[in-house]
Amino acid sequence: MTTLGNLNLLVVSNALGGSGNITSNNLSTNATVSAAGNVIGANFVTVGLVSVGGTISASGDITGANVVANANVTGNNITSTNSIAGGIISASGNVTGGNLRTAGQVSATGNVTGNNILSLGSANIVNSVVVGSTLSAVSNVTGGNLLTGGTVTASGN
Repeated sequence: MTTLGNLNLLVVSNALGGSGNITSNNLSTNATVSAAGNVIGANFVTVGLVSVGGTISASGDITGANVVANANVTGNNITSTNSIAGGIISASGNVTGGNLRTAGQVSATGNVTGNNILSLGSANIVNSVVVGSTLSAVSNVTGGNLLTGGTVTASGN
């Protein structure tokens, strides 16, 4: 079938009543393209919006300038070569990293374990300090009372 004018409607079918295939170099429309089955192609390119109601599944990388999610992002590994910014970053397991930096507070409901606790300012301790070995200070120690079950040794006044 050949036409020189506009073709307003084309129905492709076979003798058994099923649908046939359309093979073409290009498919252009100013309206909606609809498929009840899968759409298979090498690349999907758009200058507009892609809206998906279900799961997006990829066997390779998803690359873009920004990945924005208004819900949870779940995965085995989330890797960033720059910053991850936002509200709360939550993990139910261990968080392993080189440095933990904050302009705010670090809060823990359990024990904080480490080799050294360094403070460039004051260390305010509301409750007790329990030391298993030696507690040392390179400057003055000021306190209300010194209680000991052992010996106090002083070399000055």
